Parts: sequence; structure tokens; C-alpha cells
Amino acid sequence: MRTESSFNNISLNGVQLTSNDGSSSVDLSSFSSDILASIQVYKTSSADHDEGALGANVVLKTPSPLSFAKDKRSLEVQYRNNEFSDKENYKVAGTFSHKFNDKFAAMFTAAKETQDIRRDQFQASPDEIFA
Repeated sequence: MRTESSFNNISLNGVQLTSNDGSSSVDLSSFSSDILASIQVYKTSSADHDEGALGANVVLKTPSPLSFAKDKRSLEVQYRNNEFSDKENYKVAGTFSHKFNDKFAAMFTAAKETQDIRRDQFQASPDEIFA
């Protein structure tokens, strides 16, 4: 049995996220995996997790630049061709971090991604099928 996404509690670095329509449903596809260090899903409640979810508690965490031993520089470029939607898609992501000393570091991450889909759907009522 599946619950609706509005029953889940989603937080980013300890801050609960909500959508712009006032519900607790959050579109997770808007978060690139390049900006996340970990995703934890808790399906059962316990005292050490936030309350208020009938579904799961989803905890998103971003990396801390102080946790890196060395400076990080990365660039990712992807090209995708979807033969079903006849569209070309891409992904460009980059990360730059610099550790100035043991108490101060900075990190910048940016990502842009397109993903076109094609949906073919057929819908019929029982009256149309058995007529």
C-alpha cells in the first residue's frame, strides 16, 4: 500500500520543507543528486526523529565543506537522447570548494538538468470496453 507524498515529512539540513501550495508535498525531482551528501528515509517513528508524518521521514543533507580533506573541484557534462520523446536532454553540474583554514570553508554547487518524457495513455470506461 502506498501513501500520498503529502503524508511524508521532508527536511533539508534539519529544516522542514513545504511546497508553495501550502501542503507538505515536496517535489524531490527539483533536488539534484550533486548537491546532496546523503538521503535517509525513516518509515517508522522514533523519539529521535521529527514527528508529524503519517508516511516516512525523509532527511536530506548537503555536504559540509569543512568535512573535505582537500579542496574539491568537479565538472560533469552529460548528453542524453530519448528516442521515445524525440528530444535531446542534458545535464551540467559543477562543484567548487575551498578550505581556508580549519574553521572556515566555502562551497559552491550548481546543476542544470533537462529531462523530457513522452507519455502515451489510453483510457476507456467499462461501458466502452464491453459494448
